[in-house]
Amino acid sequence: MRVESCLVQIGNRKDVATGAVSYPVYYAATYGHPALGQSTGFDYARLANPTRKVLEEAIAELEGGDGGFACASGMAAIQTVAALFSSGDHVVLSHDLYGGTYRLFEQVLARVGVTASYVDASSVDAVLQALRPNTKALFIETPTNPLLQVADIAALAKVARDHGLLLIVDNTLMSPYLQRPLELGADIVIHSATKYLGGHNDVLAGLIVTKGQELTERVAYLHNAISAVLGPQDAWLLMRGMKTLAVRLDRQQENASRIARFLADHPLVEAVYFPDLPDHPGARSISARRRGPGRSCRSASSIRPWWSRCCATCGSSPSPKASAAWRASSPTGGADPRRDSRGDAPCRRGGREAAAPVRRHRECRRPHRRPGPGPRAGGGGGGLTVEFATRLIHPGKEIDPVTGASSVPIFLASTYHHASLDEPPAFDYARSGNPTRAALEEAAAQLEG
Repeated sequence: MRVESCLVQIGNRKDVATGAVSYPVYYAATYGHPALGQSTGFDYARLANPTRKVLEEAIAELEGGDGGFACASGMAAIQTVAALFSSGDHVVLSHDLYGGTYRLFEQVLARVGVTASYVDASSVDAVLQALRPNTKALFIETPTNPLLQVADIAALAKVARDHGLLLIVDNTLMSPYLQRPLELGADIVIHSATKYLGGHNDVLAGLIVTKGQELTERVAYLHNAISAVLGPQDAWLLMRGMKTLAVRLDRQQENASRIARFLADHPLVEAVYFPDLPDHPGARSISARRRGPGRSCRSASSIRPWWSRCCATCGSSPSPKASAAWRASSPTGGADPRRDSRGDAPCRRGGREAAAPVRRHRECRRPHRRPGPGPRAGGGGGGLTVEFATRLIHPGKEIDPVTGASSVPIFLASTYHHASLDEPPAFDYARSGNPTRAALEEAAAQLEG
């Protein structure tokens, strides 16, 4: 079956009881057993959930793997895979890397003795020179985030096989519609499904796909042990988004290619990083193994003091319609246009200066306000304060100043618009902050004092 057909058929013919075309959302935390010692395959929601299972089967089929695992975020997926490593192990990673991955390896895994080296993964020689006797894996992004550098997966797979290493590929920016790393020799594929797979900026999710029975069983154990699993509602939203993946990516590739070519010819643009441009170092490699006109759904550029300089040069003001069409937010992959951001990766890795992103990325949680002391109910020393009792009834009442809703609205967005490029936003990316979750956290902090 063509990949487009596999995508639109996700969840179809799976519900035997009713024949529902859209697979249902199972919220159950526990499941009945036919008899003692027998199981339907579902016992406890952390171990398995019917809705999540359908999603995991779908991504495993799309990537051509033996096992699929749905996680609470892309970083949760990376953390689960990183749990394969032990103290004293060494990992070689792409030097142009998503900031969250760099933060995990440098500030978390380093504390438990896992070391990392960052190299230009487009150079096989650079990768070979970075190997050590204790190297256990190659972890690459291709194309990378944000500079879209391209690595030869098949060549790196040979390096991994020759040295007994795992090859882990973050396939977020391509998706299985455009690239299938397992077919090129990779052992593990990771996705931040929040981006292109979800595609609607309303779900936070991560996916893992493994090749080989032994490795699949090891990751399955870690997936259960760490338990950063995806909830059933998010699993359903992700499946819904994946159904339109092919249609969205075809159009996004076309648009990205046109934008990249326009920017490449613009006098105010210093450089355009887009694999489909003929002068891109990875153009030949990416063209040989990827499908579609753009080969990648995004482009990055370095722009001399950009919008204000452009307006001063042409003597015009920004078009209100153009200004409204683009929003400063993160991450990439949604159906609406946006300018992407970069996480915590440093300016220099491996002696190379990483190009600055189009804008700075800032994480900012909604600040918690500590409640002051209040009068005791009934005047006793052990009772609840009136303020405490009121807050129990109305947690988060001020969360929606626009409508004045008396209950906290459910915010499903994974990304948020920024009012200004210079001011830290209250909310940026769902993993770092969500209004609904912030209301809960603020209420808990106030109740606990």
